[in-house]
Amino acid sequence: ALAERVCLEALALQNRLSPPLQHRLARTLLLARSSVLPERAPERDQDLLALGQAGQRERPYDPQCALTSAIAYNFLGDFTAARTLLAPLATRLPRHAIVAYHLGWACLGTGDPQTAVQHFEDAALRLPMAWITIPRAIALRTAGRDEELARVLSQAMEECTADPGSLAHDLRRMQAAHELLRGNYAVAADLIEKDLQWLVAHSTVAD
Repeated sequence: ALAERVCLEALALQNRLSPPLQHRLARTLLLARSSVLPERAPERDQDLLALGQAGQRERPYDPQCALTSAIAYNFLGDFTAARTLLAPLATRLPRHAIVAYHLGWACLGTGDPQTAVQHFEDAALRLPMAWITIPRAIALRTAGRDEELARVLSQAMEECTADPGSLAHDLRRMQAAHELLRGNYAVAADLIEKDLQWLVAHSTVAD
């Protein structure tokens, strides 16, 4: 709701904004509205695609327009179209975390988890842990890199355990699920027990 209000206020100053900035604000507005009303997300995704395609026609040199279209394609499940747009953007903007993040999802959607891992790792350098842990874990598991996944989850736990309001609960559940998939049932049971103990000690986190 806050993001939507800020975008609307900024877009009201249209005469002071450059076209690329107007485009980015419009994209953020549509994404914010999707998060507020998830039942209307498919409609907003189509609006997002229309925004991106219009921008590409008007400013084919602006990478933000191609990024908008690619994000929309990912949300709509057209991962091939998204990857086609994102791959050259990743070359042009190698330090752009959002490009890397969405390219990772596009690679997963096109059956290329090995490449997805690399893009999610690039994104992890600049995005919050909460954004990147799950897609990175999916990519590693799908790529058959279980030992690496175990290390990634363990490292993430070490980084967030000190904060009771952190991802500790979700990470421990991910660790338990991973061990179950690997057939390590005793290890999984121990992790689940530790998580229950953690929840008792930090009951407000589950509220």
